[in-house]
Amino acid sequence: MNARIALSLFVGLSALYFAVFTGHPVSGDERLLFDMARSLTIDGTFELALSADQRPGFAVGPHEIMPSAEVEPLQAYLSAPLVLLARALPEIGVMHTVWLFNLLVTALTAVLLYAYGIQLGYRRKVSALTALIFGIGTIAFPYAQLYFREPLLGLCSLAAGYLTERWLAAPRRVVWLIAAFGAVLAAVLTKRAGLFFVIVPLLGVANVLRAQRSAWRIGLIGALLALGIVALRWEGLVGRLFTPERLERAAHNLSEALAAYLVSPGFSLWVFSPILLAGLIGAVRLWHARRFRLVMLPLVVLLGFAIGHPLLHGDYWYGGLAWGTRFLVPTTPFLCLWLLPIVESFLGRMARIGKLAFMALLLLSIAVQAVAISLPPTRYGYALAQASQREGRPIVAWREGVWDVRYQPILVTLQQIGEAPSAVAWDVLHVGGIILPLCALSLGLAFLGLWRRSLAWLSLLALIGTLYIGLRVLYADPRYGGDNAELWSALRVIEAALKDGDFLLVNSDAYRPFIANYYKGANPAYVIPTPEGETVDPDNPPAVISANPEKRANPYFQSMFARMAQRSRRWLFLTEYTPFTRNRYRVTEEFLARHYFPSEELFSAPYARVLTFAPISAPPMRVPPFPKYTAEIAFGAVTLIGFDLPRGTTYRAGEFLPIALLWRAEGFPPDLDPLDYSVNLSLVNAEGITVAQRVAQPRGTFGGFTTWQPGALYRDHHALQLPEELPAGTYQLWLLLTDWRDGSALPLRNGSGQHVVLIALEIAAR
Repeated sequence: MNARIALSLFVGLSALYFAVFTGHPVSGDERLLFDMARSLTIDGTFELALSADQRPGFAVGPHEIMPSAEVEPLQAYLSAPLVLLARALPEIGVMHTVWLFNLLVTALTAVLLYAYGIQLGYRRKVSALTALIFGIGTIAFPYAQLYFREPLLGLCSLAAGYLTERWLAAPRRVVWLIAAFGAVLAAVLTKRAGLFFVIVPLLGVANVLRAQRSAWRIGLIGALLALGIVALRWEGLVGRLFTPERLERAAHNLSEALAAYLVSPGFSLWVFSPILLAGLIGAVRLWHARRFRLVMLPLVVLLGFAIGHPLLHGDYWYGGLAWGTRFLVPTTPFLCLWLLPIVESFLGRMARIGKLAFMALLLLSIAVQAVAISLPPTRYGYALAQASQREGRPIVAWREGVWDVRYQPILVTLQQIGEAPSAVAWDVLHVGGIILPLCALSLGLAFLGLWRRSLAWLSLLALIGTLYIGLRVLYADPRYGGDNAELWSALRVIEAALKDGDFLLVNSDAYRPFIANYYKGANPAYVIPTPEGETVDPDNPPAVISANPEKRANPYFQSMFARMAQRSRRWLFLTEYTPFTRNRYRVTEEFLARHYFPSEELFSAPYARVLTFAPISAPPMRVPPFPKYTAEIAFGAVTLIGFDLPRGTTYRAGEFLPIALLWRAEGFPPDLDPLDYSVNLSLVNAEGITVAQRVAQPRGTFGGFTTWQPGALYRDHHALQLPEELPAGTYQLWLLLTDWRDGSALPLRNGSGQHVVLIALEIAAR
């Protein structure tokens, strides 16, 4: 293998992929994988801190807050350096940077395919052109823009084939065979389906043993049987399939999937990579040349995946609304091995008509990939939904999209170009004038590097610079909320306020993209799953309709927040709602206000607020039980009948001072304006100076005094944040009710003055 050609190939393809870089997720699977890599860099786990709602069925371990991802971890481990790099560099988006992963993996797969061709005895030009065709003319191109695991699975499996080929060339060097099985292990750690690729080195072993009479056949059959048993055991298929009903369903899925994968006009792998059709002729030529192993290996891999996935995934054989035959993407580099004899003939003595046909097929393949990257794959699902409304019947991708040419993904996407937003990041941000020349520079240097090694290495430096500058200019991506000034202001407040032991809680998935791409703090951040009692769409009622706030909340809020409280000192809560937001219940915020202690409002804007909460369990909202400390302090409209101090009467500087008040509504007397007065809790030193204070609406803004029913009892939770440098001493806790319009305090009705001293507290130095 020529290192200069390999380097130029890698740089050239990487630059080309970055020229059409999307840098944005299209699937919950991608968000889950990103969340794994992000959590790995923060606390060494695979906790789904930002995407727990994507997999609600995952179990929560005894030391976890959110469930951990129950998927294979290799992609998360390999992506972790990109997460760390993005967190270390200023004005580089974290998600943007991680989305470079498959871009680099696909370019590396092309380099490995080039080396594979050389190992099989083909010339450099033949191998390099075949690798280039793989990179620009197959479904590998659009998947370089996504964050699914299939590209990495393809790289690991192709590595197993290449390393096996190295071993076959020198059977005494067992290290190559060990490395091949290591590549299979890497494939398994990418996706469990990678276990099938153990057939690749096993076929090589069978080839070496074939001279030993029938021993190799016996060994191969035994190995395949063992593999089948292990695979069935691993996937739990024995119990799932071996019943008459399930066997019948599996047979139906298998026939449906095989037809879709291999012959359908809307979903077969040949439709999304037309150039692979030329490989069928190449397979025939290899057969005539008696290179049977090279014929059988791609065929076995293709049929294994085409048969295995419908058996393993059942009705999910379609693979979701990504692009094309996603589950067969790992087979693409193997199928490109069949192109080697065709490319060799194309560069040699192929007839003119044959060359024209090959070029036409290649151009068609490249055009298909251009369509694929022009729009987000999700647009196809939107188009089918619109078609369903027009025709008054369901039109689904795995039925009409597979067999009805009118709903073929490529044609449907073509019809939307110019109407739907582009998927290419520089087009979204209108910075093509910066990114495209940089990519062209890297491409040009990579091309010249085919002849001069120094230019090849220079092209690598140019690529690094291109990626860095490109990510910088893409930073303010509106798809992540990068153009939202309120969110940036809120993030600056959050970053300045966060301290050791603090958690950042994000109200819902509305601001998940922003936090995922721009928040780089070391403190854990959690996106709270949207409760079913929240109004997500103002035009439609919530899934759960109830006047009881507890029923509107998610049933697992109790355990989830309790786990958070055990591991944190303070919560910063980012929400898109304010008390003035119409048609919203603010379910999560109300749950926190009822069960914990609101403290401060650090930032407020029409569409972004940052609040702090003390993660200390509050007394139950029901009465009884009555408070430990009783009182009878009348303010006219309300009377304080008691309060609780869940942490006692002794504190340290820097801690929270939680107070749970219990009010009785009295109704507004004639001399008092009916108004939602504010509750003022102040910690005052011996000199009468206020050292900590909270002035806020009662009940966390969820029901002021004007909404209270006379005679009813109402819990009201507050927390004062004690200053870090507060001197030790005895302090008094004062209570006032104030008019938020001018700050004036209400007089006491059964005492003198405007405030009451609730209790004296001892504060120790930190």
